[in-house]
Amino acid sequence: MGKKGFTVGELLIVVAIIGVLVSVSIPVFAAQKKKAIIATNKANIRAAKAAGAMAYYDPDFKTIVGATNLNHAYFKYDVKAGTLENITGSLGKIHRRYHDLARKESEKARNYEVCDYIYIYVGESDKKGTVEAINVETAPYYEGNEVKMSTATNPFGWSK
Repeated sequence: MGKKGFTVGELLIVVAIIGVLVSVSIPVFAAQKKKAIIATNKANIRAAKAAGAMAYYDPDFKTIVGATNLNHAYFKYDVKAGTLENITGSLGKIHRRYHDLARKESEKARNYEVCDYIYIYVGESDKKGTVEAINVETAPYYEGNEVKMSTATNPFGWSK
């Protein structure tokens, strides 16, 4: 009468097979996580842009007139709470602060982290009476699946 059970060799083969399956599946799951974070950030950006555009047209929100004589406003969208805060203030102070905060959130997006805040610039366009009557810029912003950082000429990213 023989003993029933697995030999050490058979157990080692099973462990090796499981190890290969795990090593193949980890990169797949990591790639899916990156895609999910990008999709989450893009959805939050779309929600923030819509909220910013709606708030811009609300007469209770404060806008400022810049050097081009066009009204504009700055907003901060809290992703977790789903709330919008008007952070429009003195142009020199707000611009520098806004730029620094926007860069921080853009770095988070670039590092595949879900952003806590979306910063929004909404301003009148010089194309009055057209579909492009307002400009809406966000930080962070994406071109495809790439996070774009702010530039000197367009610190908040152009939203198409």
